[in-house]
Amino acid sequence: MDLHMTRSRPRRSRNPRWRWVVSGVILALVLIIGLLVYFLNSVNREEDAKEAAAIQRANETIQLASVDEVDKFVWFDTTYVIQGKDASNVEQIIWVGKEKVDVKKAADGVDKAYIANQLLTTYPDADIKQITPGIKDGEFVYQAFVNRKDEEGKSRHYYHFFRFDNGQRIGEGYPMPNQ
Repeated sequence: MDLHMTRSRPRRSRNPRWRWVVSGVILALVLIIGLLVYFLNSVNREEDAKEAAAIQRANETIQLASVDEVDKFVWFDTTYVIQGKDASNVEQIIWVGKEKVDVKKAADGVDKAYIANQLLTTYPDADIKQITPGIKDGEFVYQAFVNRKDEEGKSRHYYHFFRFDNGQRIGEGYPMPNQ
C-alpha cells in the first residue's frame, strides 16, 4: 500500500495581485503625506521670511541684542510685535507695521500676565486662548482671545482689548458668532 498521495493537479502559484494593490495604496499614502509636509513647510517659510523682515526693520530703529518673542497681530492691518533686549539689557517692545516702526520700553506698560489677571478677575470662568500685543485704532493694545460665557450662559469666543500703558479695558469685547 502506497501511503503517499499525489495531487491530481499541480499547485498553482498564488495570485500576487493583492501585493500590488497594497503596495500601490502605501505608495499613494506616502506621496500624499510628502506633499502635505512640503505644502506646510512652504507656508512656514513664507511666515518665517516675514518675521525676519520685521526683525530687520526693528533693528534698523533700535539695535536689539536679543529677540525673545515675535507676535503677529492682525486686526485691520498686520503688525509684528517684537519683544527683546537692547544693548543695555533693557526690555523693549517694537511694533512693526507696514509704514511705521514704534518702540517702547516694556517697563512703560503692563505685561501679558497683568492682562490675564484682569480678565480672570472680571470673568473667573474664562479660558484665555491667547494674549497678543498690537495696535488698534492707532493705540498700543493687548488683544485677548477668550472663551467665556455670554449673558445667556452660553460658551462663546470673545476678543477683548486692553491699553498697553495701563491695562485699562477698551470697550466690552467683540463676541464671535456661535456656530
